Amino acid sequence: KMYEVSNKAIKAVNPNMPVVGLNTSGAPYAWIEEVLNAGATDMDVLSVHPYQWYGDPLTYDTTINLSKVKEMFKKYGMGDIPLWITEYGYSSHYEEVNTDIEQGMYNAQTYAMIMQKNLADRFYFYCFLDKDNAPRSDRESNFGMVRGKFDNPLPYTVSYAAKPAYLILSNMNMLYADAEFENSIELGDTGRVICSRHKGSGRRTAMMFSNKKGGELVT
Repeated sequence: KMYEVSNKAIKAVNPNMPVVGLNTSGAPYAWIEEVLNAGATDMDVLSVHPYQWYGDPLTYDTTINLSKVKEMFKKYGMGDIPLWITEYGYSSHYEEVNTDIEQGMYNAQTYAMIMQKNLADRFYFYCFLDKDNAPRSDRESNFGMVRGKFDNPLPYTVSYAAKPAYLILSNMNMLYADAEFENSIELGDTGRVICSRHKGSGRRTAMMFSNKKGGELVT
């Protein structure tokens, strides 16, 4: 009902304004299907925030649920409407799974996995800046690619320092700018190679990565 009212109000003001729903936390395909089954099939874009907190993207594969969402578009006659990932990222807090380096690696790996399967039309990382004075134990404070402001000096960093994720995604953007993804090669259950080709130069790039084995990150 909320979607129907919002959609009608937006189109009444500007019929050409795209209506984006549903901005979900995660990619809860069962709930999304409930909404579509209730009649909300005329949205212009579907938006999801397919976070997963548990670990590396090979072991906890976000593309599985996204693929199910894309299949629903066909089931409900929605055509090939755009699917936008309007938030995604890993926190570098140390209480659960991610180090600073793993944050950057997992972000880059997930992006390649999703885009190689053509599961998203837009992809936005969350976020640029950590919260100020972010305690390392707090998940919500440490999603940034750059550290926030620290009122007191810390032995391991300074205010507004680039985290490894910033450098990793900068290199990823350089490699993938004007590139298209090609094939993916499975290396058993623990590794993958994702290939891309630069449209202008024809240069090919391969990203090879694996999940954890025996507590060590194998690459």
